[in-house]
Formats: sequence, structure tokens, C-alpha cells
Amino acid sequence: AVVDAGNALIADSGKDPSQNGPPPETALDRKASGEISAVFEHTNFGFLLLFFIINALIGVFTIGAINAQALSLARGDRKGFGYGYAMAVARFPQLIAWWILTIVVGVLFAVVERIRFVGPILALLFGLAWSVLTFFSITAIMATGCGPIAAVTGSKKTIVDCVKKIRGPQSDIDLKTLRVGLRVGGPLLVISSLLVITMMVALFVDFRWVHKGGHGVTAGMIGTLLVVMVINGAFHSALYAVLKSVLYVWAEEDKLAENVDTEVLDNAFIERPQFGLASL
Repeated sequence: AVVDAGNALIADSGKDPSQNGPPPETALDRKASGEISAVFEHTNFGFLLLFFIINALIGVFTIGAINAQALSLARGDRKGFGYGYAMAVARFPQLIAWWILTIVVGVLFAVVERIRFVGPILALLFGLAWSVLTFFSITAIMATGCGPIAAVTGSKKTIVDCVKKIRGPQSDIDLKTLRVGLRVGGPLLVISSLLVITMMVALFVDFRWVHKGGHGVTAGMIGTLLVVMVINGAFHSALYAVLKSVLYVWAEEDKLAENVDTEVLDNAFIERPQFGLASL
């Protein structure tokens, strides 16, 4: 006997309604799902962008502290470890302004790079010129407390002063000479390149065949490479900070630390007869 409508449906169809699949998705459901996915995608992108912004800010602050500490050494002052960070806090507004300027310049480079055909070449040339012109910028900020625009101008002046002081007041200075002359830390650069290449290989190659087990070897190798890359980057940053500080104090303040040999700076820019270029 048919008891109710539900049982009547069972009798007619021969199926239990609970065994039926989910109801078909409507256009409204698809729209809501798309909106939710878009919100999550934008949220993830926002967090990623925030991470990069904060990371860049911390990087600028740390580099400022390293430069301040290196400046004290170049001037012959014996300051404690916290001196650099104290100076970075004192110069924090200028470092913030410099950080904003670098972000704006980076966005402009990205826009230029999107130009068809010539974009990548123009971005490369502009990036090269920017890296040369701003070589002493953070050093100038930490030494004088100037703003970002004045730091770029001061950096250019310091570069010219360094080259003229080394090679004579009548020396010709061009971008090619500066690009080669300011190259420093060659061994560390080679090490960094090898580490990056090894890291890429480790990411794409599975080393389970070494011990017929899990991913422990691969994970351990990647972790070790990350640690070595961080240490190498720290040495590289410290080396650049010391170099720029010594040159800045020597060119702008006419001082030289006691443990720096004058002949080293006098021969900082020398002509290579086989190439006709200057090298540091």
C-alpha cells in the first residue's frame, strides 16, 4: 500500500531519493562560486604583495644599518654592534622615502619592459644606468641624512669624485668605465650563481634514487642551499657596504682608515691594455 508521496515516488521510480546525485548547478550558483574564487585569488595576491613590500622594507633598513656601521669603520670610529641599527632608526624617514622611490622606479621599469620588441632592451639599459647612478645612494643617506633625490645626485658626484681622484681631474668618465670599474665581489658573484643553478637543479630533480626512500635528501639539499645562500648574501652585502663606505669617506671627506692601503685605492681603476677597459 502507498503510505505517502515519498513512498509513491519509490514505487514509481524504483529508486531511493537519497541515491540521486546533487541537484544541477544553476547560473546563480556558478556566479557565486566565481565571485568567491576571485575574492580568494585577490586575497592571496594581496598577501603576497604585502610580503614582498615588507621584505623590501626590511632589506632597505638592514642595508642602511650595515652601511652606517661600515661608515663608522671607514672613519676610524669604533662603534658597537647596535650603532648601525640606531643610525638606521634615526634615518628611517629617509630610508622610507628611498624605499618608495625604488618601488616607483621598479614599476616604471616593468612598464617599459612591456613595450613590444624594444621594451626588454630599454629596461636593461635603464636598469644598468640606475644601478650605476645609485651605487652610493644609501651610503650618502646614512652619511648625511639627505633625501632620496639628493642621494642619487650625491651618488653620481661621489662616483665622479672617486674616478677623478684616482685617475686625475682630467679623466674621461663614461658609463662603460663605471660599469666595469664598480664591479666587485667577483668570487661571491660566481658562488651566488652556482648556488642558484644548483637550487634550480635540486627543485627539478628528485634524489630519492640515492637511498630508495622519501624526499629527505632533496629537502635537506634545498634547505642547506638556502642557508648557504643567505650566508653568502650577507657576506656580499657587507663587502659592498665596506667598499662603498671606504670610497665615500675617501672621496667626500678625504679620510682613510689606518688599515686601508692607499695604493689599493690608487690602482682601483686601471686600464686593461687587451680590452681597453677599466677594472676594479
